Amino acid sequence: MLNKLTCGLLILLVACTDGSEDTKQDDTGEQDDTGLNVEDTQAEEAFVPNEGLWSGTYAINKNECEAETSSGDTSFTITNVADQSYTLTANGIDLSCALDDRLLVCEPEVIDKSSDWNVSVLTSVSIELTFETESIVSGLSSIEYSCVGDDCDDILEQVGIDLPCVYTMSLDATFQK
Repeated sequence: MLNKLTCGLLILLVACTDGSEDTKQDDTGEQDDTGLNVEDTQAEEAFVPNEGLWSGTYAINKNECEAETSSGDTSFTITNVADQSYTLTANGIDLSCALDDRLLVCEPEVIDKSSDWNVSVLTSVSIELTFETESIVSGLSSIEYSCVGDDCDDILEQVGIDLPCVYTMSLDATFQK
């Protein structure tokens, strides 16, 4: 009976394993201290977009500001300032940006256009870009206009604009140099 039990357990043990487990070390390459191939354990290098001039096209997608719906050409520069920190410069505006994998997110930049009146028209610009490769990018830009100051209502009534308002645009660009 012990013989039948041992034989049954042996058959059960063999039947429960698929035989595909390979316990041998792969000795086809340089190995680290754990016996794993060095090339399998090296970390993938971080993505780095090209620095310099980029150009492409834009199209306005959302328009609350009664601006002309349009599309056209655009250009900007990308400069690495430290590790994953970049500056994107477009139309004389420098945006501070952070790169996370292939997503470049630029912090909103507020531009204050003050006047002789007791009013400031604020423009807030933000951009998010996704890099397809080091040389191809697409993304969205958002521009919000607002007014602060005691004379805002008077000025806006005279020019016929309602603030705050936002418009967004999509863009596609390629690296130039």
